[in-house]
Amino acid sequence: MYIYFHVSYDLVDLTRQVLAKYANELFLKVIEAYRLKDSHGVAHQSQMFLDLVEDIDTLLACHEGFLLGPWLESAKQLAQDEEQQIQVSSLSNYSPI
Repeated sequence: MYIYFHVSYDLVDLTRQVLAKYANELFLKVIEAYRLKDSHGVAHQSQMFLDLVEDIDTLLACHEGFLLGPWLESAKQLAQDEEQQIQVSSLSNYSPI
């Protein structure tokens, strides 16, 4: 189990890195299309970028090492007092303004 966890983590992480590099390329294509005033290109490349972000999210969700929940639980257990526990809990209650 220990070896499988690390191999699968490494595989997910490597794939994440490859997809992140591809996301950078797509983002630059969006910028280039914008500079050329190519609204169709902007729309197309933007949609490809957003689809890739969803794919990356799905990829990361398939391994516990990339999920926020276990990290928060670990931080709660390491908290030395109630104030630290409250600070960790506030991280999971984040909502954009």
